[in-house]
Amino acid sequence: MRGFILTGLIMSLLTACAPSSHSGHPNDSPSIVHGRAVTADNSLSHSVVALVMRSPQGESLCTGSIINDSTILTAGHCLDGQADQVLIVFATSVDRATEDLTRRGVRFVLHPSWKRGSGNRADLGVIKFSGGLPAGFVPVQLGHFSPTPNSLVTLAGYGVRSGVSHAGAGILRQTKTQILTPTTKTELITDDRKQGSCFGDSGGPAFVEGPGGRIQIGVTSRGLNSTCTKASIHTLVGPFLPWINRVKQMNLPNDKG
Repeated sequence: MRGFILTGLIMSLLTACAPSSHSGHPNDSPSIVHGRAVTADNSLSHSVVALVMRSPQGESLCTGSIINDSTILTAGHCLDGQADQVLIVFATSVDRATEDLTRRGVRFVLHPSWKRGSGNRADLGVIKFSGGLPAGFVPVQLGHFSPTPNSLVTLAGYGVRSGVSHAGAGILRQTKTQILTPTTKTELITDDRKQGSCFGDSGGPAFVEGPGGRIQIGVTSRGLNSTCTKASIHTLVGPFLPWINRVKQMNLPNDKG
């Protein structure tokens, strides 16, 4: 897993727009290594968000994707009880986000099979937020996918650009890499030897190009080594679509609809 502890990067933002809830996980989640920054005219910038968590241990960073106007999909280990506040940042740079581009997480749901440290890798969670989407932001398209070796996937996230220096967190980046073998029925493995995900990219999307456009087929879960130079594992969303569709329809707290 590749969450990332921040060191003051977003302290002023958190102070100005403090969220409320619980999540987070220090030092166990993937950033896009050897990728390129996502510009405002790239459609990825309108569907991928940063998740900033505050806990007694400090601030940590994950990534998520928009699945409707009040719900973010991310990794379960980003939300498994270590943080007590979560801020959703709708901007390509966390430390440049204005208050109108932030939302507070108000409800968190983990997949019932997820448990940190267990062999069951249903590493998925959702965040509900109020206030609606900022102008121009849209949900991703989720879909089934049968992984085949050497297929290309696009990864996106706000993590560090180096697993050695741990520099560069808080900027949305993307890269393309290949699917490796073996895979399981619920996970795919991608090649990190030249480019891939790293600390801070947990919960970020893995996309393929489909007939109707870009489809999110995975959620970044964890890496196979500490320097982000081997491979990353991503939870496939297809096997979990019934659960995702149920929880994204859940009402917000105090919503009588």
